[in-house]
Amino acid sequence: MNKILVLSIFVLSVCLFSCEKKLDIDIPDSEKHIVLNGIITNDSLIYVNVTKSKSVLSNEKVKMLDDANVKLFGNDLFIENLTNIGNGVFISSITPEIGVKYKVTADYLNLQSVKSEITLKNPEKIISIDTILEIKSYLAEYGDDFTDYSMKFKIKIKDNVNENNYYFISLMKKEPIYNFDQQPPVIIGYNDTYLYFDTNDPSFKGFINSYSLNGMFGKVFSDELFNGSEYIININSSILNQNSYNNDYSSVTPLLVVRLLTVNQDIYRYITSFNLNQQSEDDPFSQPVQIFSNVEKGLGLFSGYTMDVDTLLVEIEE
Repeated sequence: MNKILVLSIFVLSVCLFSCEKKLDIDIPDSEKHIVLNGIITNDSLIYVNVTKSKSVLSNEKVKMLDDANVKLFGNDLFIENLTNIGNGVFISSITPEIGVKYKVTADYLNLQSVKSEITLKNPEKIISIDTILEIKSYLAEYGDDFTDYSMKFKIKIKDNVNENNYYFISLMKKEPIYNFDQQPPVIIGYNDTYLYFDTNDPSFKGFINSYSLNGMFGKVFSDELFNGSEYIININSSILNQNSYNNDYSSVTPLLVVRLLTVNQDIYRYITSFNLNQQSEDDPFSQPVQIFSNVEKGLGLFSGYTMDVDTLLVEIEE
Protein backbone atom coordinates (compact mmCIF):
# COMPACT_ATOMS: atom_id res chain seq x y z
CA MET A 1 0.00 0.00 0.00
CA ASN A 2 1.36 3.41 -0.94
CA LYS A 3 2.03 5.83 1.88
CA ILE A 4 1.11 9.46 1.40
CA LEU A 5 2.96 12.36 3.00
CA VAL A 6 1.02 15.63 3.23
CA LEU A 7 3.06 18.83 3.10
CA SER A 8 0.92 21.65 4.40
CA ILE A 9 1.09 24.53 6.83
CA PHE A 10 -0.44 22.42 9.55
CA VAL A 11 1.54 20.31 12.03
CA LEU A 12 0.93 16.61 12.52
CA SER A 13 0.33 15.78 16.19
CA VAL A 14 1.59 12.36 17.22
CA CYS A 15 0.45 10.61 20.39
CA LEU A 16 1.73 7.27 21.68
CA PHE A 17 -0.48 5.10 23.83
CA SER A 18 0.47 2.26 26.18
CA CYS A 19 -1.70 -0.77 26.68
CA GLU A 20 -1.24 -0.32 30.44
CA LYS A 21 -1.38 3.42 31.09
CA LYS A 22 -1.02 6.81 29.43
CA LEU A 23 2.25 8.70 29.60
CA ASP A 24 1.99 12.38 30.49
CA ILE A 25 5.40 14.00 30.31
CA ASP A 26 5.79 17.65 31.21
CA ILE A 27 8.66 19.24 29.28
CA PRO A 28 9.70 22.73 30.43
CA ASP A 29 9.31 25.58 27.93
CA SER A 30 13.09 26.02 27.89
CA GLU A 31 13.30 22.70 26.02
CA LYS A 32 10.47 23.43 23.60
CA HIS A 33 10.71 25.17 20.24
CA ILE A 34 8.66 27.25 17.84
CA VAL A 35 7.47 25.16 14.90
CA LEU A 36 7.17 27.18 11.68
CA ASN A 37 5.61 25.67 8.54
CA GLY A 38 4.74 27.23 5.20
CA ILE A 39 4.81 26.35 1.50
CA ILE A 40 4.69 29.44 -0.73
CA THR A 41 4.22 30.00 -4.45
CA ASN A 42 4.13 33.05 -6.70
CA ASP A 43 0.38 32.98 -7.42
CA SER A 44 -1.00 33.18 -3.86
CA LEU A 45 -0.50 35.03 -0.59
CA ILE A 46 2.07 33.79 1.91
CA TYR A 47 0.65 31.56 4.65
CA VAL A 48 2.63 30.20 7.59
CA ASN A 49 1.55 28.11 10.57
CA VAL A 50 3.18 28.75 13.97
CA THR A 51 2.88 26.29 16.85
CA LYS A 52 4.84 25.09 19.89
CA SER A 53 6.66 21.77 19.80
CA LYS A 54 5.61 18.88 22.03
CA SER A 55 6.98 15.49 22.91
CA VAL A 56 5.59 12.51 21.01
CA LEU A 57 5.05 10.95 24.46
CA SER A 58 2.96 13.88 25.70
CA ASN A 59 -0.82 13.85 25.75
CA GLU A 60 -1.11 17.64 25.56
CA LYS A 61 -2.65 19.25 22.50
CA VAL A 62 -0.52 21.14 20.01
CA LYS A 63 -0.52 24.80 21.07
CA MET A 64 -1.31 27.23 18.26
CA LEU A 65 0.71 30.40 18.79
CA ASP A 66 -1.88 32.92 17.60
CA ASP A 67 -0.24 35.71 19.58
CA ALA A 68 3.24 35.16 18.14
CA ASN A 69 5.03 38.06 16.45
CA VAL A 70 5.62 36.98 12.84
CA LYS A 71 7.52 39.25 10.45
CA LEU A 72 8.16 39.06 6.70
CA PHE A 73 11.32 40.39 4.99
CA GLY A 74 12.26 40.66 1.31
CA ASN A 75 15.96 40.80 0.42
CA ASP A 76 16.59 41.55 4.13
CA LEU A 77 14.25 44.58 4.12
CA PHE A 78 11.22 44.54 6.41
CA ILE A 79 7.93 44.22 4.52
CA GLU A 80 5.21 43.68 7.11
CA ASN A 81 3.93 41.87 10.18
CA LEU A 82 1.91 38.86 9.08
CA THR A 83 -1.73 38.86 10.21
CA ASN A 84 -3.07 36.05 12.38
CA ILE A 85 -6.33 34.50 11.09
CA GLY A 86 -6.69 31.84 13.81
CA ASN A 87 -5.44 28.29 14.46
CA GLY A 88 -1.84 29.45 14.38
CA VAL A 89 -2.09 30.61 10.75
CA PHE A 90 -0.55 33.92 9.68
CA ILE A 91 -1.09 35.54 6.27
CA SER A 92 0.64 38.23 4.21
CA SER A 93 -0.91 40.98 2.11
CA ILE A 94 1.41 40.29 -0.85
CA THR A 95 2.18 37.49 -3.27
CA PRO A 96 5.87 36.52 -3.46
CA GLU A 97 7.97 37.38 -6.49
CA ILE A 98 10.46 35.13 -8.25
CA GLY A 99 14.08 35.92 -7.38
CA VAL A 100 13.38 37.74 -4.11
CA LYS A 101 14.80 36.22 -0.92
CA TYR A 102 11.93 36.02 1.55
CA LYS A 103 12.61 35.58 5.24
CA VAL A 104 10.06 34.88 7.95
CA THR A 105 10.86 35.34 11.65
CA ALA A 106 8.69 34.33 14.60
CA ASP A 107 8.97 35.41 18.25
CA TYR A 108 7.00 34.09 21.21
CA LEU A 109 7.25 34.61 24.97
CA ASN A 110 9.78 32.29 26.69
CA LEU A 111 10.68 30.52 23.41
CA GLN A 112 13.73 31.10 21.24
CA SER A 113 13.14 33.22 18.15
CA VAL A 114 13.24 31.37 14.82
CA LYS A 115 13.72 32.26 11.17
CA SER A 116 13.76 30.65 7.74
CA GLU A 117 14.42 31.83 4.17
CA ILE A 118 13.45 30.93 0.61
CA THR A 119 13.97 32.29 -2.92
CA LEU A 120 11.54 31.15 -5.63
CA LYS A 121 13.08 30.11 -8.96
CA ASN A 122 11.69 30.54 -12.47
CA PRO A 123 9.64 27.46 -13.37
CA GLU A 124 11.23 24.99 -15.75
CA LYS A 125 8.99 24.31 -18.76
CA ILE A 126 7.25 21.27 -20.19
CA ILE A 127 8.43 21.10 -23.83
CA SER A 128 6.09 18.35 -25.03
CA ILE A 129 3.99 15.39 -23.90
CA ASP A 130 3.64 12.19 -25.94
CA THR A 131 1.16 9.51 -24.88
CA ILE A 132 0.20 5.92 -25.70
CA LEU A 133 -3.24 4.66 -24.66
CA GLU A 134 -3.58 1.02 -23.68
CA ILE A 135 -7.00 -0.64 -23.28
CA LYS A 136 -7.27 -3.87 -21.30
CA SER A 137 -10.49 -5.82 -20.79
CA TYR A 138 -10.92 -8.66 -18.34
CA LEU A 139 -13.48 -10.43 -16.19
CA ALA A 140 -13.63 -9.20 -12.60
CA GLU A 141 -14.05 -11.55 -9.62
CA TYR A 142 -17.72 -10.65 -9.28
CA GLY A 143 -18.38 -11.73 -12.88
CA ASP A 144 -18.75 -8.38 -14.68
CA ASP A 145 -16.61 -7.27 -17.60
CA PHE A 146 -14.08 -4.62 -16.68
CA THR A 147 -12.13 -2.35 -19.00
CA ASP A 148 -9.11 -0.35 -17.88
CA TYR A 149 -7.74 2.58 -19.88
CA SER A 150 -4.07 3.15 -19.07
CA MET A 151 -1.79 5.77 -20.51
CA LYS A 152 1.97 5.94 -20.89
CA PHE A 153 3.34 9.47 -20.71
CA LYS A 154 6.64 10.74 -22.15
CA ILE A 155 7.05 14.23 -20.72
CA LYS A 156 9.97 16.22 -22.13
CA ILE A 157 11.48 19.02 -20.07
CA LYS A 158 14.51 21.31 -20.49
CA ASP A 159 16.68 21.59 -17.40
CA ASN A 160 18.71 24.67 -16.47
CA VAL A 161 22.43 23.93 -16.75
CA ASN A 162 23.52 26.62 -14.29
CA GLU A 163 22.14 25.06 -11.11
CA ASN A 164 20.84 21.94 -9.45
CA ASN A 165 17.10 21.67 -9.91
CA TYR A 166 14.45 19.73 -8.04
CA TYR A 167 11.02 18.86 -9.33
CA PHE A 168 7.61 17.59 -8.31
CA ILE A 169 5.29 16.13 -10.96
CA SER A 170 1.55 15.74 -10.55
CA LEU A 171 -1.20 14.25 -12.75
CA MET A 172 -4.86 15.18 -12.41
CA LYS A 173 -7.98 14.13 -14.31
CA LYS A 174 -10.89 16.50 -14.93
CA GLU A 175 -13.72 14.15 -15.84
CA PRO A 176 -16.95 15.61 -17.26
CA ILE A 177 -20.24 15.23 -15.40
CA TYR A 178 -23.14 14.67 -17.83
CA ASN A 179 -26.80 15.47 -17.47
CA PHE A 180 -28.40 12.41 -19.11
CA ASP A 181 -31.90 13.88 -18.80
CA GLN A 182 -31.06 15.92 -21.89
CA GLN A 183 -30.35 14.42 -25.32
CA PRO A 184 -27.66 14.59 -26.37
CA PRO A 185 -26.20 14.59 -22.82
CA VAL A 186 -24.90 17.97 -21.64
CA ILE A 187 -21.74 18.54 -19.58
CA ILE A 188 -22.72 20.30 -16.34
CA GLY A 189 -19.40 20.20 -14.51
CA TYR A 190 -16.19 18.30 -13.83
CA ASN A 191 -14.87 15.95 -11.18
CA ASP A 192 -11.23 16.65 -10.32
CA THR A 193 -9.23 13.58 -9.32
CA TYR A 194 -5.48 13.32 -8.75
CA LEU A 195 -4.16 10.18 -10.38
CA TYR A 196 -1.60 7.82 -8.90
CA PHE A 197 1.16 6.97 -11.36
CA ASP A 198 4.05 4.54 -11.31
CA THR A 199 7.44 4.84 -12.95
CA ASN A 200 10.72 3.03 -13.50
CA ASP A 201 12.47 6.30 -14.33
CA PRO A 202 15.85 6.30 -12.51
CA SER A 203 15.51 10.00 -11.66
CA PHE A 204 12.90 9.08 -9.06
CA LYS A 205 15.48 6.88 -7.27
CA GLY A 206 12.99 4.07 -6.82
CA PHE A 207 10.64 6.09 -4.58
CA ILE A 208 7.19 4.54 -4.93
CA ASN A 209 5.43 6.74 -2.41
CA SER A 210 3.08 9.55 -3.41
CA TYR A 211 3.08 12.86 -1.58
CA SER A 212 0.79 15.86 -1.33
CA LEU A 213 2.24 19.32 -1.85
CA ASN A 214 -0.34 22.04 -1.20
CA GLY A 215 -3.03 19.52 -2.13
CA MET A 216 -1.35 18.31 -5.34
CA PHE A 217 -0.46 14.61 -5.25
CA GLY A 218 2.69 13.50 -7.03
CA LYS A 219 6.36 12.54 -6.73
CA VAL A 220 9.69 14.34 -6.41
CA PHE A 221 12.87 13.92 -8.43
CA SER A 222 16.08 15.81 -9.14
CA ASP A 223 18.14 16.66 -12.24
CA GLU A 224 21.13 14.68 -10.96
CA LEU A 225 21.07 12.38 -14.02
CA PHE A 226 20.33 15.01 -16.68
CA ASN A 227 21.61 18.35 -15.41
CA GLY A 228 21.47 21.00 -18.13
CA SER A 229 19.91 18.88 -20.87
CA GLU A 230 16.55 17.92 -22.26
CA TYR A 231 15.06 14.91 -20.52
CA ILE A 232 12.03 12.66 -21.05
CA ILE A 233 10.17 11.60 -17.92
CA ASN A 234 8.36 8.27 -18.27
CA ILE A 235 5.29 7.63 -16.11
CA ASN A 236 2.26 5.32 -16.39
CA SER A 237 -1.23 5.78 -15.02
CA SER A 238 -4.67 4.25 -15.19
CA ILE A 239 -6.78 7.18 -16.34
CA LEU A 240 -10.22 5.57 -16.65
CA ASN A 241 -12.12 2.36 -16.05
CA GLN A 242 -15.50 1.11 -17.18
CA ASN A 243 -17.12 1.75 -13.81
CA SER A 244 -16.11 5.42 -13.71
CA TYR A 245 -18.63 6.64 -16.29
CA ASN A 246 -22.19 5.98 -17.38
CA ASN A 247 -22.37 3.14 -19.89
CA ASP A 248 -25.47 4.71 -21.48
CA TYR A 249 -23.24 7.32 -23.08
CA SER A 250 -20.94 6.25 -25.90
CA SER A 251 -17.85 8.35 -25.15
CA VAL A 252 -15.99 10.21 -22.45
CA THR A 253 -13.44 12.98 -22.84
CA PRO A 254 -11.37 13.30 -19.67
CA LEU A 255 -9.09 16.31 -19.54
CA LEU A 256 -5.68 15.40 -18.11
CA VAL A 257 -3.68 18.11 -16.34
CA VAL A 258 0.09 17.65 -15.97
CA ARG A 259 1.80 19.94 -13.45
CA LEU A 260 5.58 20.29 -13.29
CA LEU A 261 6.67 22.08 -10.13
CA THR A 262 10.15 23.53 -9.75
CA VAL A 263 10.55 23.09 -6.01
CA ASN A 264 13.04 24.51 -3.58
CA GLN A 265 15.78 22.07 -2.57
CA ASP A 266 14.46 22.03 0.99
CA ILE A 267 11.18 20.43 -0.15
CA TYR A 268 13.16 17.70 -1.90
CA ARG A 269 15.32 17.15 1.19
CA TYR A 270 12.26 17.06 3.46
CA ILE A 271 10.41 14.47 1.34
CA THR A 272 13.58 12.41 0.84
CA SER A 273 14.32 12.35 4.58
CA PHE A 274 10.71 11.44 5.35
CA ASN A 275 10.88 8.57 2.88
CA LEU A 276 14.12 7.27 4.42
CA ASN A 277 12.65 7.69 7.90
CA GLN A 278 9.69 5.51 6.95
CA GLN A 279 12.01 2.88 5.49
CA SER A 280 14.12 2.79 8.66
CA GLU A 281 11.01 2.17 10.77
CA ASP A 282 10.52 -1.14 8.94
CA ASP A 283 14.11 -2.24 9.64
CA PRO A 284 14.87 -2.95 13.33
CA PHE A 285 18.63 -2.89 12.63
CA SER A 286 18.77 0.50 10.88
CA GLN A 287 19.56 3.88 12.41
CA PRO A 288 16.57 6.25 12.57
CA VAL A 289 16.69 9.07 10.01
CA GLN A 290 16.16 12.64 11.18
CA ILE A 291 13.41 14.41 9.19
CA PHE A 292 14.78 17.55 7.57
CA SER A 293 14.00 21.00 8.99
CA ASN A 294 15.16 24.37 7.61
CA VAL A 295 13.95 26.56 10.49
CA GLU A 296 16.91 28.06 12.34
CA LYS A 297 16.72 27.48 16.13
CA GLY A 298 13.32 25.85 15.69
CA LEU A 299 11.51 23.13 13.78
CA GLY A 300 9.50 22.90 10.56
CA LEU A 301 9.71 23.66 6.86
CA PHE A 302 9.41 27.03 5.12
CA SER A 303 9.86 26.50 1.39
CA GLY A 304 8.10 26.90 -1.95
CA TYR A 305 7.71 26.23 -5.66
CA THR A 306 6.80 27.63 -9.07
CA MET A 307 4.81 25.70 -11.67
CA ASP A 308 4.27 24.98 -15.36
CA VAL A 309 1.02 23.32 -16.51
CA ASP A 310 0.01 21.43 -19.66
CA THR A 311 -3.29 19.77 -20.55
CA LEU A 312 -4.38 16.85 -22.75
CA LEU A 313 -7.89 16.11 -23.97
CA VAL A 314 -8.39 12.34 -24.30
CA GLU A 315 -11.25 11.07 -26.48
CA ILE A 316 -12.30 7.51 -25.69
CA GLU A 317 -14.88 5.72 -27.82
CA GLU A 318 -16.48 2.45 -26.83
